[in-house]
Amino acid sequence: MTGARIVLKAENIQRAGSFKVRGSVNKLRKLVAEGDVREVTAASAGNHAQGVAYAASRLGIASTIFMPQDAPLAKRRATEELGGDVRIVGANYDEARAAALEHAHAKDAAFIDGFDDWDVIEGQGTVGVELARALGDQAPDFVLVPVGGGGLLAGIAFYLKAVYGDSTKVIGIQSDRAIAMAESFRLAREGGEGGGGGEGGEGGPEAAELPLLVPTRPTIADGIRIGRPGSRPFEIIRRVVDDVICVGEEAIYQAIVHLYERSRLVVEGAGAVGVAALLERKIELAPDSTAVIVISGGNVDLGAMQKIIKSFLHKSQRRAVLRIRVKDAPGQLARVVRVFEREKVNVSEIMQPPILAKPISPEYTVFDMVVETEGARHLPHLLEALADEQEEMRREGYEPFEILDR
Repeated sequence: MTGARIVLKAENIQRAGSFKVRGSVNKLRKLVAEGDVREVTAASAGNHAQGVAYAASRLGIASTIFMPQDAPLAKRRATEELGGDVRIVGANYDEARAAALEHAHAKDAAFIDGFDDWDVIEGQGTVGVELARALGDQAPDFVLVPVGGGGLLAGIAFYLKAVYGDSTKVIGIQSDRAIAMAESFRLAREGGEGGGGGEGGEGGPEAAELPLLVPTRPTIADGIRIGRPGSRPFEIIRRVVDDVICVGEEAIYQAIVHLYERSRLVVEGAGAVGVAALLERKIELAPDSTAVIVISGGNVDLGAMQKIIKSFLHKSQRRAVLRIRVKDAPGQLARVVRVFEREKVNVSEIMQPPILAKPISPEYTVFDMVVETEGARHLPHLLEALADEQEEMRREGYEPFEILDR
């Protein structure tokens, strides 16, 4: 589709379903090497929770994971199955994090931050190590990395820039509903010199506030819905990353379906933003260029995946619902079905809507027919064929069926 060479780094098939396990393992093994660790705690809406639970279980350490109320059920259950003691606390990540820190203080447990920790950043950077080993001397032109808190982007960029220098552009990708890193990066490049503490000082208000706290909105890319990035990863990102760009919800949905259909990969919203950037033409690739896309995770709820695919099929007109009123007489519905047969359109469901805005005469019946087409160019041909059939019925002296608004 792009004419370029696209390489997918499939962290969605990583242990625990995302790259997060890398940082958790690195942090915990260092803690164990330094002394006795009996319990660790963390806050997460899903992927970091699973990474910590997995790493702790492998090392024989108890883990208590605080998750917000809106954390997907599939991620809660997966965390428990990996050995984590899950506590549902707070309406959002910030409230869950506050509870985790309180628990860490009360129980003398080690708190494992999801991104604002040098050991975690180092662990996430092993993605970059593996990419460099796989690509060898052939420097990729672009590396596209999902970014929320910044740990993954910072770790990858730090390593790859040391290996390839400016010949490789490392670009962070965010949802346009969670833009804290993009806004922070822009201000830093425009002259803000501060780094994340919010402590004030001589650098002025911009300097004191970086990275910014920016309100977020609900997004399918919930794994990167972070209001304020980590100050430690931001120190790296502002200096070595080439750009941070945002993509829309529609493109993310399309990317999830594209990866499922074309690459046979199940990818969550946060993991699909790099592909979404190419689908939205945010980055123009030369025909002989190489772009690496980090697919950061695949922990998507099956129910959500079903809704995503169904929604995409409707929007792309590969699936449509036609409300048809027919005379309640033998053979009338068959006239409609024969049109679908001639046009090679599959009817996957036929339903009678229980409630209509306007009551109809008992001599008519209304059906909602779910049809599967070849796409946007096929549906108009189907509607034209239905119109031809209506005209044929009039010529034969029959009252034709009618296609109603839904």
